[in-house]
Amino acid sequence: MDLIVEKYRISQDELIELLKEYYNGFSFDGIHKVYNPYAVVMFFAKQEFLPFWSLSGGSQFVYNYLKEKNVALDKVLGKELTEATFTRKEIENTEPVVFLTQAGYLTFSEAIRTEPLEGRVFKVGIPNIDVQTELDTLLLETQYGVQEDNLVDKVRALKNSIKEEKFEDMITVLNSILSELPYESKKEISYENICI
Repeated sequence: MDLIVEKYRISQDELIELLKEYYNGFSFDGIHKVYNPYAVVMFFAKQEFLPFWSLSGGSQFVYNYLKEKNVALDKVLGKELTEATFTRKEIENTEPVVFLTQAGYLTFSEAIRTEPLEGRVFKVGIPNIDVQTELDTLLLETQYGVQEDNLVDKVRALKNSIKEEKFEDMITVLNSILSELPYESKKEISYENICI
């Protein structure tokens, strides 16, 4: 841990907080949060904050589902679900919010009602930065045809133009990114998804 703290020039407390933001947040009861053990092990092995969620497998199945169902993130975030919702259908036949929760892309972010006899109710959200990054990438590709590879350089240029306060360059890069979105699409995309 000392080597990583030294590498990033942060305190141990700051490192723990970053690990929490990147790899913690999964919850099965809306109260207690757990880390993705694979991501934590990989972080300490590689000593870098990388998107390990996509390396843990299953994203092709999720990709196909998202493409087929036309999932919009704003339609699933913050939804409230009961425990019974998860026992009704096979995963590929469930509604998107249930599918993404069972696949680990959403988690119980809050317990709304915890009494088992009354039927537990949970609010869902994205568990952490690692999962958010992968989900945003999948949605950009499946819903808008935007390939992550095409955006990497543009996002880097956008960040540099903001840092250097070159606002004309920033507008040029944003226009370039937005020009890649299909014009005829009736869906709206949030700028947040592009810039992450």
